[in-house]
Amino acid sequence: MKKGLFVLVAAAAFIFTGCKEDVTISFSNDNIIVPVGSNESDVLKYASASDGSTVTMSGVDFTQIGEQTGTFKAGEASATKTVKVSAEPLAGRYKIHVLSSEGQELTSGDGWIVNVTEGSTFNQVELGLVVGDYQIFEGKNSLTLTFNNGKGSIESFSGKLMFSSIDGTYTFSNVKYANVNGTYSLTGFDFVGIKQGYNDAEFSIALERK
Repeated sequence: MKKGLFVLVAAAAFIFTGCKEDVTISFSNDNIIVPVGSNESDVLKYASASDGSTVTMSGVDFTQIGEQTGTFKAGEASATKTVKVSAEPLAGRYKIHVLSSEGQELTSGDGWIVNVTEGSTFNQVELGLVVGDYQIFEGKNSLTLTFNNGKGSIESFSGKLMFSSIDGTYTFSNVKYANVNGTYSLTGFDFVGIKQGYNDAEFSIALERK
């Protein structure tokens, strides 16, 4: 090959590789929210690569309600995006059982029917407390259950449980949900009634989806 031709071929190769367009990953929705129990394909439908290549993702546990950060890749390109796993599937009709610390059923009969509805944010649900003429916690129509990183919480409040003489502060713990027979459902939580000068009273609530 003549020297001049070799230089021309090398220059053309340099121009071709130098003009290669960088691949970018973009999202069709700035606010990605998927229900608990979803999978990668439910999120990847919002992502695309500028060159049409396949986008993959990692870093999101779809069993954990709350805000997470997903890592998206297409070839050598990568991007991160907030993915919100919502509590919406937890909404529905439940049978509620209020139990003493000894496990005694305090709700008359075989539990009472209550409604759980979606909350004001993606990671909340509202547990109804009014059953017919009964109000489980006096002065409270519902409890707000909030989930972050799969862990649930309920704000404490001052009032009275209809099954207890303690008119004081109630604090909550161990707010739980699970995949029950293929459906994500609330399963229950514990709570304690505290009043100065009285022994603390411990209770728990068990929930069964109807």
